Amino acid sequence: MRLSEHFTRAEMERSPTALRLGIKNEMPPDALARMQALVDDVLEPLRVQLGRPIRITSGYRCPKLNKRIGGAATSQHMQGEAVDFEVPGMTTTMGRGTSPLRLLATAERQRGSSVRASTKGE
Repeated sequence: MRLSEHFTRAEMERSPTALRLGIKNEMPPDALARMQALVDDVLEPLRVQLGRPIRITSGYRCPKLNKRIGGAATSQHMQGEAVDFEVPGMTTTMGRGTSPLRLLATAERQRGSSVRASTKGE
């Protein structure tokens, strides 16, 4: 299922850990609606502005998966309200000035190239 021109439901639900452990990691309708808003309001506009692919490193997590990976008990990933992503070839601190990724990165998630996009502040 396509969520936008550049993003699919499958990539938001993809998890090597879930596959390895046989965990069914599928968004329920309410989480899908929130993920759709995140794609519409943040990810797709950013993808278009950057003109580069965005690689989702962590999208939706069902409660069982979230627990198995040691995620926070109140993780926004379980609500479809957060994704972590990378943009190949970009970091949050590219050269002088402020990169678009740095503008999105929250302090606790800045790890060179990993950024969190969220519909709520954390």
